[in-house]
Amino acid sequence: MEQIDEKRRNFLKWSLIGGGGFLLGKIFGPYLTFSRSEPFNEAFLKDFRVVETGRELKLFNKKGEEVLVIDKETL
Repeated sequence: MEQIDEKRRNFLKWSLIGGGGFLLGKIFGPYLTFSRSEPFNEAFLKDFRVVETGRELKLFNKKGEEVLVIDKETL
């Protein structure tokens, strides 16, 4: 009986610590910047062209076909 209570306490403790960390990340996440001053590595985008318009970010392939459109307001 004592071992079950110990496991239950450990489970609840780690669940609360994890949940608290998750909530802190959600609350303070938008205020943190991680290496935004470093230049963007564009090696994986060498076959694509990125065009930024007023409201959208568009991704085109080598043929000029539109592959992806991201609305800036959703970011």
